[in-house]
Amino acid sequence: MYLLGYIPRDNRIYLSDKDLNVYSYALPLSLIEYQTAVLRNDMETANKILPNIPSEQRTRIARFLEGQSMKFSTLFKKKKTRYGLNMIFISHFLLN
Repeated sequence: MYLLGYIPRDNRIYLSDKDLNVYSYALPLSLIEYQTAVLRNDMETANKILPNIPSEQRTRIARFLEGQSMKFSTLFKKKKTRYGLNMIFISHFLLN
């Protein structure tokens, strides 16, 4: 696979194989920023970025944190908004 590029407007990364087939994958910039902050051990910044990450990326975040040997307690917490909707929030996690 060859990297063709990343378009931030679409939050997509574009790849090509040797037969020139083009593939695209969703990769939100907020997810990259979050992972970078965690790797730098800057948890304050990571927690600020967290609400901007799309909800369909929760599993990816959990796998990433698990891969970093982090334990997460009450990772996904439901919270009612003023509109009566249940929102999912990641509350906190602990380093080993």
